[in-house]
Amino acid sequence: MKSRAQYLTALFCAVTAVVTNIAPAAAFELKMPTKLPTPKRMAKLKYTPDVLIVVPDAKLDNDDLQETMEKVHGTVIGSMGEGDLKCLIIKTEKGQMEETEKVLTKDKKHFASVGRNYAVPSTMVPGIATNAQFASQWHLQAIHCPDAWDTATGKGVRVAVFDTGCAASNPDLAGKTNKGFDAFGAVGKITGALGMLPAVMQPGVTELAGMAAGLLGGRADQDNGAGSHGTVVATTIAATMNNSHAGVGVAPNCGIYPVRISENKSPFDKDHSYTTDIEMIAGMIHVMSKPDIRIVNISYNFPVGGFHNAALHPALHVYFKKFFYEPHHSGLVFMSAGNESFPDPTPPVPYLCVVSAVDRDGTLADRETWGSNYGPAVMFTAPGVEVGCTDKRGDETFADGTSLSCPIVAGVAALIMDKKPYAPNWEILRTMISSCKKIKGAPVFTPYYGWGMPDAYCAVTGNDPKPVIESKFSSTSSTSSKLNVSAGHAARRTKS
Repeated sequence: MKSRAQYLTALFCAVTAVVTNIAPAAAFELKMPTKLPTPKRMAKLKYTPDVLIVVPDAKLDNDDLQETMEKVHGTVIGSMGEGDLKCLIIKTEKGQMEETEKVLTKDKKHFASVGRNYAVPSTMVPGIATNAQFASQWHLQAIHCPDAWDTATGKGVRVAVFDTGCAASNPDLAGKTNKGFDAFGAVGKITGALGMLPAVMQPGVTELAGMAAGLLGGRADQDNGAGSHGTVVATTIAATMNNSHAGVGVAPNCGIYPVRISENKSPFDKDHSYTTDIEMIAGMIHVMSKPDIRIVNISYNFPVGGFHNAALHPALHVYFKKFFYEPHHSGLVFMSAGNESFPDPTPPVPYLCVVSAVDRDGTLADRETWGSNYGPAVMFTAPGVEVGCTDKRGDETFADGTSLSCPIVAGVAALIMDKKPYAPNWEILRTMISSCKKIKGAPVFTPYYGWGMPDAYCAVTGNDPKPVIESKFSSTSSTSSKLNVSAGHAARRTKS
């Protein structure tokens, strides 16, 4: 029987919803764009000159490798991983990279893949603002997270966040953030420089076989990113409920494993952090040594030339495929679509979940300075405008970009893995797809939203969304505590 206190809690939270102007969850629906966004300015795609990334055939011996290097006048300056995870970093003669790339690519007997080391930016809109009133976490209502938390909260799941590191000192991440792995620092041991596009290479071969065990590279539980990018992404996934902060992550009880692939010093622009294929591969090799990590979030991308393009990043995709297809990994990689409002023709790959962004109106995000990329590679969408989170100082902020929609979808996957800890990745994906609400009169799959926006409640229960009053103001004991978030949120809003 419901107690008087529970009824009062429900009543208080109903008032809270009015005070904080939280849009009813049931009112949110995806809509087809009425007009396509105008593409925004795109930076020129860059890559490290005279450097190739090569995944060798497992049977390649040192003699064959040396003979090939002599033939192309190349030098192996570093290697990462061991066995079928091994990757070689090759320095070519100046101006001969393209020719060497062609020769090695044709040598299928010795080399599984050959690619360049491209630089790709983060996908959060520059200039995150601290919001004195902390914008309502409308995205949680839109995907029915409060309903889902009665069933799953991400407990027992760890998400690897490939980013600038994340601040373990942030109250929203306290006790749930490992020291992680500094892939950026580890790669510096190969290249001899900690720049995004290293121009100076140390002579000799640097072996990073120990990176799988975490023996190389520093800690990643500090945020070195411009604008707290890594911490903002991490709190979007896993911010703790019922602490002194108003914000809550999609999967508030899941753990974060930070993998530092970038820092805030960029040779390109001051607003974005950049990373390259080498850091990404180093991170993937390390994560694949952690059997309990089955979700990777990558909020870095770029239209056409981004990490989702298997043709331009063949070596990196070797590791994406291994992470997805090999049964002892059975992992999922979630990647942001990018923020250039670009119609990206890159074909999809089944092992990579690319995520676009929608706004509060339920349509493809299209703002004055940025807009969500879209195209056949997109698999899901999620809110990416005014997403409430916290930065590395612990300040409540809101942020825009596909950098936020991506971890929202990764958080839904964490909720499902909490409910189904032994389910293979294909079952997790199938559950997410089946939970997506379809757009009336639209195809099941669109280039704007992929399969649609996963619904957290439907994904963990298999049911349709509850009516909004019943779901948001549930008076069950498991839900009463989570509603304190709304109460704290209301206090902050009304004091300002």
